[in-house]
Amino acid sequence: MKRRIRSFFARPGSLLLVLVIVLAAGWLHRAVFSAEGGVSSAPESQRTVVVGLTESPSEPGELHGTLVAGDLPSGVHEAEVLSDRDCAPDSEGISHCLNELDLGTNRITIRHHHRMRQVPCLRPGETVTVMNEATYEARRSS
Repeated sequence: MKRRIRSFFARPGSLLLVLVIVLAAGWLHRAVFSAEGGVSSAPESQRTVVVGLTESPSEPGELHGTLVAGDLPSGVHEAEVLSDRDCAPDSEGISHCLNELDLGTNRITIRHHHRMRQVPCLRPGETVTVMNEATYEARRSS
């Protein structure tokens, strides 16, 4: 048995193959499981991010964010999530993820406040609906 293992690793490229398998397994694990250890699930529909709500954490179905950089035009916009960084939770278990969003005409950076066990992070490549607080309140009251 030891001889087979030694002969396997003696072949050119064997170590590279093992490295690729280990990296692929790590990527798959990260893609399937959230940081909290539960299985992540894709949202059933496109999520909405309200920019300008207080820094209270998002609830399922109502994502909160604060504008960090860029200009968010009034109205409702579709945006592609370009990044998800700085996700470590604070002492209360709330993550304040930094997300860059491409609105098509410009890019904005927001902080998305959420508890990972209740609301998953925005994922790069995900398309979200984005609106400011005034538009959200107007739609909510009508």
